[in-house]
Amino acid sequence: GINAEYGKQWYQRRVREAVVSTQSTGIPSATKSFRLAHSFLIHGWSTGRATIESHKSRNSGLEFHVIFVWGTIGGIHLSVSEEAYAGEVELFLREVVIRPEIKEQCSKSYGFNCESEPHNGLILQILLEALDTLRITSSPTFSAYSAPSQVHSPLPVPAGYTLAPLQLSHVDHILQHRREGNDGRADPLLVMLATSGVTERPSVGVFVDGQPDTPIGWCLMYQSGCLGPLYVMVGHRGKALARLMIRVMFRRVEEVHGLGPFAMIADDNVASQRLFTSEGWVKDNHSKLLVRK
Repeated sequence: GINAEYGKQWYQRRVREAVVSTQSTGIPSATKSFRLAHSFLIHGWSTGRATIESHKSRNSGLEFHVIFVWGTIGGIHLSVSEEAYAGEVELFLREVVIRPEIKEQCSKSYGFNCESEPHNGLILQILLEALDTLRITSSPTFSAYSAPSQVHSPLPVPAGYTLAPLQLSHVDHILQHRREGNDGRADPLLVMLATSGVTERPSVGVFVDGQPDTPIGWCLMYQSGCLGPLYVMVGHRGKALARLMIRVMFRRVEEVHGLGPFAMIADDNVASQRLFTSEGWVKDNHSKLLVRK
């Protein structure tokens, strides 16, 4: 076991106040996905109250970063150095990340995002143990893909189609294909995620000319910086519409944040894997959990 008092003394804590309007220039030592989530907060792409903290190990001098996002859709973004010892990671999780208020927040919904290949298994194990009173839905069959350093040139919109930002009136249509197996109702969490994706961040829809009320393809973005959902309806595939939307969304994110987004792709979704890798996206080391009551 690890002595709790030793753990409390072991970290030199520096707290950055959690105001979304902060003008912080970023956290250079943090991982890419963490810096992207941080930038989303600064630029108002992820609204709500958030706390940003950095903790420095007195043993190794390595920094551990965490963002707590509070609200109806909460989340934790972790930045854990791959050079850290397992004991350092465990202390960071138990003494800093897992707090009583976190367990209370998890009674609503909560997402975890971390990028640290050597420690993903340990992080997952500790979080599952600490939150054992909740039903935890993880995504072990999904892999993360990071965007390339530069986006490809824009593609022309095929004849007969129009690109336009999505509106709130489109959310119900977007969620239609996710309702099977849920008594014909959209998952409330997905409704909130789709709504925030339309109102807080850039989105793009593909419409048949003259039919602005019903998108036949769409791409949104989650508050973590993850691209999605990305979808093109049957009957309109094979026209590079998904590729077109990926490039549009990449450019919008990169122009504001200086970083490209990432995507979570199911390991059995070969078509999506081929699409993203052909665009230069690379499979990387994210670990992501969704915690729900």
